[in-house]
Amino acid sequence: MVKARKIIWEAGRDYSTMKNPVMTENRKRKAAGIEELIHVYLNFPDGKTATAHTLIYAADQWVVIEGIVGTPQRVFKLTHQPALDYQRHVFEAIETDTKKGWLAFVKWYKEWRKDYSVES
Repeated sequence: MVKARKIIWEAGRDYSTMKNPVMTENRKRKAAGIEELIHVYLNFPDGKTATAHTLIYAADQWVVIEGIVGTPQRVFKLTHQPALDYQRHVFEAIETDTKKGWLAFVKWYKEWRKDYSVES
């Protein structure tokens, strides 16, 4: 389990996903429904937290902080499979890098997050 946690955490820290215009351009980020302060808990299947981090959008860039900081606008609680599903979908959008690909990702993301997050 520790190895799986490390792999998921490292995938979550892949900053290339946070540098794409959909994630960094304020207008596009808002249209995609991506909040400015997000807490992400990566959990073991038994529900115990393996690790947690905070995503903060400030000065047109994302900052990833290990641990929980601030009052989030959204909280994600993920086990390995939903975390990997997210990574797979976002990397597909990055690879295609087309308007159609990003719109498909945004549509998928808005549905996916209903199952794995809550607004604060």
